[in-house]
Amino acid sequence: MKNSLSKLFLLLLLSILICWPLTPFSVSAANIPPIILSSYQKQMNISDEYQLIAVTSNGKLPTFKSSNSAVASVNTYGVVTAKKPGEADIKVSVQGTTAVCKVTVKKPTVTLSKRRLALYRPGTAVSTGKATIYCKENGVKKSCTVKAAQP
Repeated sequence: MKNSLSKLFLLLLLSILICWPLTPFSVSAANIPPIILSSYQKQMNISDEYQLIAVTSNGKLPTFKSSNSAVASVNTYGVVTAKKPGEADIKVSVQGTTAVCKVTVKKPTVTLSKRRLALYRPGTAVSTGKATIYCKENGVKKSCTVKAAQP
C-alpha cells in the first residue's frame, strides 16, 4: 500500500513537471502602476537638491517638468532644486501617463531679540559666518548683512 502511494505521488509530481511548461502563463500588468516615484510629497529648504527617482512599468525613460520652476526646478534626470518659498508640482510622464510629486519649499526663519540674533535653516542653527537678510519695504528691496561670531 505504501509503495503504491509513493508511486502515485511520484507519477503525479512527474506529470505536473512535464505539463507545467505547456500551461499558458501570463502576468497581468493591470495592478502595476505605470510610474512609481520615490516620493509623492517633499519638503525642501532653499538651495536644497533632491533626486526624484521614477520607475516605469515599461522600462522607458520618463520626462520631468515643474509646474513652477521659479519655486522648484527639475532637470532631465529628475534632480529637483529648491529656489524660493512656495509650492510646485513635479510632473513625471511616460507614454501619456503622469505621476506627480508635490514639492513645498519652506521659508527660512530669522529670530531677533534685544540680546541675540539667531539664523535658522530648519534643523541647523548658524553660529558663525555671515548672512544677508533681504526684505521689501514699500516695494523697495532692502538688505542687511549680519555677521555672527562666537562671543
